[in-house]
Amino acid sequence: MAINSTRLERLNSADVFQASYPKHMKKSMISKIVTLVYEIFSVIVFPIAICRYIHYKIHTFLGYYLMVPSQFLSKTVKTTNWFVDPIKKGVKQKKYLRRGREKLIDTFKAEIVNIKTADGAKLNGVFIPGKDPYGRDLKRDGPLIIHFLGQTGKYEDFGHYQKVLWSIKNHNVLVFNDRGVGKSSSIATRKGLFLDAEAVLQYAKKRLNVPKEKIILHGHSFGGIKSTYLASKHRVKLLNDRSFSSVEKACYYITKELFRDVFSTCLIMPFVLLEKVGPQKIVNRVKDFVTKHEIYFEKKIQNPIILAKIISAISAVCAFIFAKTMVLFGWGLSPEKDWQKVKDKKFILFLPNDERIPYEASFFKAVKKTEKQFIRILDPNCLHWTAISQDIFNEALNALEA
Repeated sequence: MAINSTRLERLNSADVFQASYPKHMKKSMISKIVTLVYEIFSVIVFPIAICRYIHYKIHTFLGYYLMVPSQFLSKTVKTTNWFVDPIKKGVKQKKYLRRGREKLIDTFKAEIVNIKTADGAKLNGVFIPGKDPYGRDLKRDGPLIIHFLGQTGKYEDFGHYQKVLWSIKNHNVLVFNDRGVGKSSSIATRKGLFLDAEAVLQYAKKRLNVPKEKIILHGHSFGGIKSTYLASKHRVKLLNDRSFSSVEKACYYITKELFRDVFSTCLIMPFVLLEKVGPQKIVNRVKDFVTKHEIYFEKKIQNPIILAKIISAISAVCAFIFAKTMVLFGWGLSPEKDWQKVKDKKFILFLPNDERIPYEASFFKAVKKTEKQFIRILDPNCLHWTAISQDIFNEALNALEA
């Protein structure tokens, strides 16, 4: 069916939308004076300036490589097209991103959009027009889903993995790359990511003219932090999709398993090497010994039990230190707290067997005692990063729009 140009107004990608500072983020006159005095004091007392500089550098380093790794991943020379060939790593990054944008434009008649945030960063994103039940193009002020990407996500991925978009009906979609990702400028910081979210919402309201009643914030994984924060500041609907309760908990439980794997691997390495390079007679004895005493299973130390417990304890301590380090350097984000401030309708999608986020760190576990609006995704083929079924997604949208 041909595009109805009278119903769908074309968006000009060269026309950059300028976002303003949200009122709740503006400093009072007293705060500005205190900040100015502190800035001057930092210059006079040189060690303070050094400490602030180091803190900022570590904050941005953690943001670049851990919190929003799509920043450096989008700038590598080559990448892997996980949606076509998850093994072959020979796709040129620039070509992958360009082809993703082209596919979105060709298949969905998408429009490339640019926004300038309140602090001067440029965000690059895409507006994807939806269809009504009769297959007609929606007006750009129609029902809108603002999708917030996960840590490694880029909107260009949707061009290669179109199943995500095909599962969305009767809604336009607006999605942006975080600052520092792809064609978006600057570098990710805690405050910067929130300014990005504010800028995108302003664009939806002022440029697309979408009433707030028609907007749904859909945050997947790390995107749940940004969407939940935004919903706590503005009266808009929220869909939290397979996210975590806080950065601190996520870092603790994820790295706890990681450290345990590393320490276990180091200890079982002699057995593994003997099995691979030793004489067959020795290999057989090693295998018999490992099997008889159940030394390790799936590369994790099982026996002796005391050694397994020591490894577990050391791993927990290392994970605790790492999690506290993330908080110390400005990444102590907690959507669980923001969730309580959301005044409009809200809904949770939860994957019980999530391979990326342990249950203890899941957003669902943190709020399940007070929330009844949720869906457990029981589809065995559904993973943390894959699209959910159209039926489940529609059920969540219907609950929010009822």
